[in-house]
Amino acid sequence: MYLLFVKPEIRTASGLVARPVLTSYYKSRHFRERPDSPYTRYTSPNEAILCPDSAQSMYAQLLCGLARRGEVLRVGAVFASAFLRSVKFLEAHWRALCDDIRAGRIDAVRVTDPACRDAVARVVARPDLARGDAIASESEPAVSSRFIVRRLWPRTKNIDVMRVHLSCPYTFLLSVRRSTCLDQRGPRLSMDALRLELGGEHLRGAGPRRLRAARALCPGLD
Repeated sequence: MYLLFVKPEIRTASGLVARPVLTSYYKSRHFRERPDSPYTRYTSPNEAILCPDSAQSMYAQLLCGLARRGEVLRVGAVFASAFLRSVKFLEAHWRALCDDIRAGRIDAVRVTDPACRDAVARVVARPDLARGDAIASESEPAVSSRFIVRRLWPRTKNIDVMRVHLSCPYTFLLSVRRSTCLDQRGPRLSMDALRLELGGEHLRGAGPRRLRAARALCPGLD
């Protein structure tokens, strides 16, 4: 389940269309007509990825990922910040996602883009009460969020993201999340190693807000 998103295009003063390079790639035939491969076989249909509304695209892609949870071997996004946004989005919308899986539909109020809605509807075409209930039981607020990625996608082996300089504030967040998302059956950082990594490098010169966030996520961090 690799979450991919397009960004809005703008028109320059000279009339040229400007858009991010990843958006250009996703809209190109090289992406849309890519050959089948384990590395380019996504849980989301192209129409969900190309949906211009980021909230609708996020909902549609998470719905597909949850509906096909037994097939997922890796989760992630191009950038760490996008993956963290998807976790927060899931925390806020899990009830609606579970309802759609139980009913075998995609909520037409939440996703209004026709191409995206029709493509996702084919992925979740069959009602699945058991799957919806299983996902809900792992997402309830009363249930600990530890190992949530492993619990929702039990075959997951790793989280794939790219970190760049502008994403530095998310580096330590992802490290902490990764340690609480994957359990001992898969690759993960030990809490001791995590504290050492965060205390030694990730938080070097960090401001008060960043330090408070790290300590909240990793109790006992010095």
